[in-house]
Amino acid sequence: MNKELIFCFALVIILTFQMIFKTGIAFAAGSSEVEILIEKAETFSAKGDYTEAKRIYLKALAQNHKNVRVRNNLGVLYMVLGDFQKALEQFEEILKLDPLYANAYENIGIILIRKFDYKRAAEVLKRALSLNPESHTAHYNYGLALIGLENYNEGISELKSAIGFNPSFSEAYSVLGEMYYRFDNVTEANESLKKAIAVDPENYSAYNTLGLISLRQAKHDAAFGYFNRALKGPRNVQVVALYNIALVHIAKKDADKAIEYLKKATDLEPGFAAAYNDWAMILIQRGNLDEAEKNFVKAISIEPKNRIFNFNLIDVYKNKKMFKEAIEICEYLIKLDAKNAQAYDELGFIHSMTGDGKRAKENYEKAIQANPAYAEAHYHLGVLYDKSGFTDKAMTEYRSVLKLNPGHVYAYNNIGFALMNNLKLDEAAVYLEMAVKLSPNFTFALYNLGIVYYNRNKGNDRPDARKLFMKIQEIEPKDSNFYKLAGDAIAQVDGSKK
Repeated sequence: MNKELIFCFALVIILTFQMIFKTGIAFAAGSSEVEILIEKAETFSAKGDYTEAKRIYLKALAQNHKNVRVRNNLGVLYMVLGDFQKALEQFEEILKLDPLYANAYENIGIILIRKFDYKRAAEVLKRALSLNPESHTAHYNYGLALIGLENYNEGISELKSAIGFNPSFSEAYSVLGEMYYRFDNVTEANESLKKAIAVDPENYSAYNTLGLISLRQAKHDAAFGYFNRALKGPRNVQVVALYNIALVHIAKKDADKAIEYLKKATDLEPGFAAAYNDWAMILIQRGNLDEAEKNFVKAISIEPKNRIFNFNLIDVYKNKKMFKEAIEICEYLIKLDAKNAQAYDELGFIHSMTGDGKRAKENYEKAIQANPAYAEAHYHLGVLYDKSGFTDKAMTEYRSVLKLNPGHVYAYNNIGFALMNNLKLDEAAVYLEMAVKLSPNFTFALYNLGIVYYNRNKGNDRPDARKLFMKIQEIEPKDSNFYKLAGDAIAQVDGSKK
């Protein structure tokens, strides 16, 4: 019996080996010694004794170094052991011996996916499919490569092709469900994920995604149920399940429980950068900037180029007035990407905080040059102009912000404030009312709109002004400046009636 091994991405490796190695050794009359060694090695692999399997494959290869089946199986075994370089060497040797060996192309494609080289992976897997168009695993892995290239429609099409050739392909259903979930197609996501579980009740990744769907729908008990099922899966799935349980606790505003499960996730997988990042975000809400900083640093040590983690750490450094450290991160991000508008904008903001208006302006302008559609840089440049007394230039930038981001409440407020100061009260009211509509508890806009109402329409709008000042006192702490200002304003409104 001639058995060919394919190393399937993600959890399919487990299924493949179970199907291939479930029988015992039975040698046909006339079997060659190499064939007998292959059968023995496959049996040891099925039992999880990879060391012995590798020893036997190497013995078989010493007897016949041109046997492509030995090289393919040995390459797959190296992949199981995580030695992708040695695996790649075996598959490349196969193609020298037999350039039409489809499995070697497929396994090389999978290694390239593991290295995040999706472009080359797609090219190699396409070659595998040209040699074996009915390979469900090749369609599946080609789909993964296309998804990695953000070619989602074709990637989904390949996953469907994989299922067409193998209707019992649980992992393809699972990834298809994840893709539908990503694009908010909850109905089809549920359908695909439940098919994945129906085919294989031990597809624990599918339970994780079903739990995320329940979490998105605020069905917290159902989410807990799915994630707890996922905890029975292999280690990599358990890690994700623990993280997802933390997300449920975050949604329920139970910070202590969230941290407990984020700690469990990072204890099980110390390289789980996203968990450290989310843990740090909770610590920031608690005002614990020192511990938040440590967690962001851990996340960045694992994923140094992750923009989100780096910008989060910049925010911590700004709050701690560690401007030198914040500037260093901005410069690092700009070195990685000279068109990183957000990094230039952050750098400008830091210089603004330290009173260096010239360098702040230079960096805001660089941000806009890098990405003219980056609204925050226009806004911050507008604020800088405002502080410097260049109101007309500030208004130009604020109006640019609203063209790029019609929901930018701060730009509405600042335009309204400038118009109010120029006694254009009716026009100011339009912008301030929009700010309050977009953000009903935006204290600055409420106060400014109250001032406008107090001063316009010959005093007829003062009752509405009083309501706004009262609302400020409802939402602001009693020891805040705005609470006191609102109280003074209420007294002035009431005094104007006499």
